[in-house]
Amino acid sequence: MSNYKLPEEDTGCFHPDSHGPKVVLNCGTGTGLTIPVSSRGGRGYDHAAYVAGTVSLNSSGLYCPTVKIDFSTMINFKAESRDGEFFIRLIFQLSRACDGGPKIALGTWVYEKEVDIDRRWRIAAANGGEPEQVNSNGGSSEIEIDIKEPFGFTWCECCDCSDCCLYVVEVVDIDTDNIECLSLTNVGINALAS
Repeated sequence: MSNYKLPEEDTGCFHPDSHGPKVVLNCGTGTGLTIPVSSRGGRGYDHAAYVAGTVSLNSSGLYCPTVKIDFSTMINFKAESRDGEFFIRLIFQLSRACDGGPKIALGTWVYEKEVDIDRRWRIAAANGGEPEQVNSNGGSSEIEIDIKEPFGFTWCECCDCSDCCLYVVEVVDIDTDNIECLSLTNVGINALAS
């Protein structure tokens, strides 16, 4: 495969002094974290952002670089509920700070899971499929579910300039109901520029 471009294919981002494409790949850090949640539910819960992972990238040797960030993690939580219902929403935000400048938000991604099981009603075959209320004194037992799910995103941008930048992934919003514990594990983040 050749890297040769015809003059009419030139996009304006090929530096005349370069001798072919250059690529910079950096692996970041993300050790995982435990996120506090209220057992009574987290709706309206105010908190600071939690840093999930960081990666630095020095693309100063590249002309008009294209930058790609890949982030992945395992989201682990325990749902505990009398009626079998639970809800969780995490909003992840990718930000960038270059050469000591201000942090700029680049995008957000949402992880959401909701289970809404109404265990107070059941269909009784004996009465032609009409709903019948289950005795509210009994029949409901507490449900505990451990869930582990992968989550990730990819972000890509063509830059006009090359800098030394720090990319940060944070959990900026948390909304939970009937969630007992929540953590991120197996966090991976990397940056690629070419």
